[in-house]
Amino acid sequence: MSSTDPYAVLQLLQAHLEGRLRAGESRLWLQAEAARSLRELVRMELRPRAAEEWTRAEEAEHRLCEAPVELAVAELPGVKAAELESGAAEHPQRLVLPEPTQAVKRTVEEKEAALAGLRERARRALGGRMVGGGGAVEAPLVFVGDAPGAHEEEEGRPLAGPPGQLLGKILQAMGLSRDQVYVTTVYPCRPSAEPGEDRAPTLEEMAQGAAFVREEIALVGPRVVVALGEWAGQGLAGAAAQRGQFVEWEGIALMTTLHPAELLEKEREGAAAVMAAKARLWQDLLQVMERAGLPISERQRGYFPAK
Repeated sequence: MSSTDPYAVLQLLQAHLEGRLRAGESRLWLQAEAARSLRELVRMELRPRAAEEWTRAEEAEHRLCEAPVELAVAELPGVKAAELESGAAEHPQRLVLPEPTQAVKRTVEEKEAALAGLRERARRALGGRMVGGGGAVEAPLVFVGDAPGAHEEEEGRPLAGPPGQLLGKILQAMGLSRDQVYVTTVYPCRPSAEPGEDRAPTLEEMAQGAAFVREEIALVGPRVVVALGEWAGQGLAGAAAQRGQFVEWEGIALMTTLHPAELLEKEREGAAAVMAAKARLWQDLLQVMERAGLPISERQRGYFPAK
């Protein structure tokens, strides 16, 4: 086989990808240069060679993969499409593979092991003070906050401290507990900052952590993802994320709503501001409960009637 033969390269690539699919994987992450090379390959007009051009080994490889592989590269948060085309961005890009015809079912133990392995890979790749997500690995709802801070690092879980306590009360009002949902952050590590200070992750850090958060949520497989705060919503779905509106994200319904910390900050503005913020949050969460198929009582609907 010629090393410059693009059709043969694609055939071998497809055989490799089909093997990964059979193993239960549905996506790969590539550096920008590799993704650009693959785009160039699939843009070529490829045709199978005549039979006399094939060796016996190549014919066997060809029979494993008879159709050209379909590749699509998706943009990461904070990286413009123009930058991807020009090669200016060096962030990894997502190579989306077709879903297996029969989804791989994982047990709770398999999910927990996969999530533990994912957290270790994120810790090594991102080099930060790892916090990671946690909760029910088969939860219908995943809540995503912004980057971990001092409280999260101290407790070793996302959304800790006063915002985490308020989240617990919000879940209780929904008829849930924290053990029945999965909670994570849009960036899995506490960003390095001056002692005693917290900071938001940069766009570059968000792009680096995006792959791990997507894989984490995919492993849980919820019906609905709730982004807590504008930063989390933008980090997941970019400009499409709008508070109070569902958008489709990775094949999952995503709702962006207020972060519990935003409600706590409203206390400075008085009781009326707090009640108005709580009403906006609750109307969002009623939509989430309905989309997730959770029971809603008349009492719950009447907590903060829509105006």
